[in-house]
Amino acid sequence: MTQEAPARPRRVWIIANPVSGRGRGEQRALELVRAFQARGVTPELLRTSARGDAPRLARMASSADLVVVIGGDGTLGEVLSGLTDPSTPVGLLPCGTANVLARALELPTRPERAAEVFLRGRLQELDVARVGARLAHLVVGIGFDARIVQNVEAHRRGPITKAVYVTGALRTLARYRPVPLRVTLDGGLLPGEVGMVWIANTPKYADFLRFARDTRLDDGLWEVYLFPTGRRAELVRALVHGLLPRLPGSPIRVHRARSIRVEAAEPVPYQVDGDLGGTTPVSVELLPERFRLVVP
Repeated sequence: MTQEAPARPRRVWIIANPVSGRGRGEQRALELVRAFQARGVTPELLRTSARGDAPRLARMASSADLVVVIGGDGTLGEVLSGLTDPSTPVGLLPCGTANVLARALELPTRPERAAEVFLRGRLQELDVARVGARLAHLVVGIGFDARIVQNVEAHRRGPITKAVYVTGALRTLARYRPVPLRVTLDGGLLPGEVGMVWIANTPKYADFLRFARDTRLDDGLWEVYLFPTGRRAELVRALVHGLLPRLPGSPIRVHRARSIRVEAAEPVPYQVDGDLGGTTPVSVELLPERFRLVVP
């Protein structure tokens, strides 16, 4: 649900990934600091120095009235995992590769406009799930898309772009062999096996594929998309139906659950919000508390 904004924040901490957006993160951070100062607020600016640094910085910001993240979906996820109080309002100035959550919430990308939203916006609750030692707020994929992430990380040279993912997808598709997966939802083992699983919180996968209607970020459930075989022909069919959701005959089955476990006879990689997470078995558990994002 969307709530009224809290009182105007006095203690604002900015956690910025300076290399996000091909190096634009540093400039946007400085512009946002100036935008806050022009509105009578002097924020504390913290910069990440490596992957995994944001949780430590988020713990330092425990006394803040507002924590603003500058970066992509991965940086936001790291900050959420480090917050000591999930009720702390969090703002996001998107500066990543995909910016899936920012697009879903129609967040501004210009620092001047973003500062206005952070000081005058509303609060949107966000369901977050625990995946091992990590938190997920977008999607957990087991199978083909995780293989793509694995391929991209193995071949990457420099910044990751959307073109890099397309190339990685084509390389993966050429040699992909699905492994049968067993899925348990809220304690009940589903009959049979499937070829791929997506566990998602946002309305669209990767911001352009929609497979279910009436999805919400704060309904206490995540959508579980089951691909019966995960073979190439089925993946192509699913792509078409994701682009044209009103087209009948989708191969995907959709469930909703709070607790999901996926197992396989051999290790299968999984990705968490676009980053490689590990291999099966994997358990996804929605947290009882929701985080709060500042939105327009």
